[in-house]
Amino acid sequence: MHCPNCGSTLTPGWHWCPSCGAPTTDAAAAPPPPPPPPHSPPLLAAPPPLAPPAKSPRARLLVALLALAVGVAAVVAIALVSRGGDDAPAGYNGPYPDAAEQNFTRACVATSGGRIDYCRCVLHRIEDQLSYAEFEELDRRYRTPGATVPDLQRFMNGCLPPRTVPA
Repeated sequence: MHCPNCGSTLTPGWHWCPSCGAPTTDAAAAPPPPPPPPHSPPLLAAPPPLAPPAKSPRARLLVALLALAVGVAAVVAIALVSRGGDDAPAGYNGPYPDAAEQNFTRACVATSGGRIDYCRCVLHRIEDQLSYAEFEELDRRYRTPGATVPDLQRFMNGCLPPRTVPA
C-alpha cells in the first residue's frame, strides 16, 4: 500500500502517512466517528485546590529548630572532614599548603627510614596545634643539618609504634 499524496510505502491499517501526514485511502473511506449522545452528562469540574493547613507557632518553632540542627550538623561534618580525625587517612589534606606538607613529609621520610605513615601522623599532630607560621619555623629548624629540634619530640611521641619486648 502506498500514500496517495507522496507515494511512501505504508503499513496496512495506517490511516495517516508517516512521511507527509496525508490521510490514506483507508482513512478517507472510513466513516466519521459517531456524534456524542445528545444528553451527555456535564463534565465534573475539578475541586478547588486546598489551601495549606495553617501552621501553629509551635510547629513553626519546631521546624526552625530542626533546620538549625541540620545546619549545625552539616557545618560540624564539613569541619571534621576537612580537618581529619586523630588517625588521619593516607590521603589526608591538612590546612597547610600542599607543597609545604609534601616537603616536610619528604624530609621526615628520609630521616625516619621511610616510615611514611609515621611522618603523616607527625604532620597531622603538628597541624592540630601550630599555625602555619609556627610550622614554617619548626620546619626550618628541622631541616638545618645537624640541628636537634626538641619541641618536635612532643609531636612524634604519639606517632611512634609501641615497642615490643622480647619474651
